[in-house]
Amino acid sequence: MKPFVTSLALLAFTFGCSNHDQYMSDRADATCAVWERCELLGVIGYEDFNECFAELHDESLEAETISGGCPNYDSAAAATCVDDLNSLECDSDFETPDSCIEVCG
Repeated sequence: MKPFVTSLALLAFTFGCSNHDQYMSDRADATCAVWERCELLGVIGYEDFNECFAELHDESLEAETISGGCPNYDSAAAATCVDDLNSLECDSDFETPDSCIEVCG
């Protein structure tokens, strides 16, 4: 039974950010990871990945509080957004993927 439960948990993680809070963390993580991979953290003004993550995560939470939250959260769009962010190449324009705009409907 344990392998079945583990498989279900892994499947849920793979195909969608299980909740909005996890999405906010995953999005900040993916954004900072691509900036780190492309050696942009210092250029943008961050000392390291942890500083980037903390600031982006906090700013996202603050923006959501001001805007009224995310009442129409779409977990499939959230998973696609994080995947799209993780797929950004260093020669990209670093624009926010359209999938990220669709997360809150």
